[in-house]
Amino acid sequence: MKRPSKEREPQWPKERDLARYNELAGFDIRKLLGAGGLWIEVGIGKSARPMRPLIGQSGVELKAIAPHYRALPKGISLTLGCVPDDQGFLVENRGRARLVTDIFGAVSYCDDPIQALIYGALLLRAGGVFVAFTELRRIGDLETWDRITQFFHDRLHQEIGFQTVYMLGDASRQFSTYLRIRIDGQSPGRAALASLLKDAQRKIGTPQRDQALWTSSDESAKIFRTRYLLPG
Repeated sequence: MKRPSKEREPQWPKERDLARYNELAGFDIRKLLGAGGLWIEVGIGKSARPMRPLIGQSGVELKAIAPHYRALPKGISLTLGCVPDDQGFLVENRGRARLVTDIFGAVSYCDDPIQALIYGALLLRAGGVFVAFTELRRIGDLETWDRITQFFHDRLHQEIGFQTVYMLGDASRQFSTYLRIRIDGQSPGRAALASLLKDAQRKIGTPQRDQALWTSSDESAKIFRTRYLLPG
């Protein structure tokens, strides 16, 4: 799969604000962070519009990781890197986040979206929430979702849920069905990411790129459907 270019950033359809993030996440982010906590955004937009309203809110820490540079305001810490490849960011923040959001981020664009799910899940603290929003057919089929659910339950001791959501698309400006993925709670243990990814591939399957589901206007970024094939 072709990832978003680090040299020439794609022309994204829209810069989403906090109100739109609330719609896509399915809850009120400001309320979730009412008692404070670390919010990590994967693939933050150019001006970090969703995070800006929480700058200076008592007890709230804001961090982002993205493959492209952003001139972000003071109060939002940016790491240049790609999920799930950036090991340093994971080591620094593992088990710390109250909220991790991946709104058409790494789960949409990385070669293996399950790896991005596992990476994001490891960032959560007890009571933390990870939420991703992407194209409906991005990850396999219902059987694949069952294998993913079983893997997270058995290996990471976390609950993961897949929800179909019908709403107006930012790029298409048409109503369509999308996929919301939510993971709750901290994963106990300190298993290395590489070990977890290896186990996931053995139990869930090897990723195979399928048809394109979305293409940016300049064709520099695409979201593909990914199928997972088990041995035999």
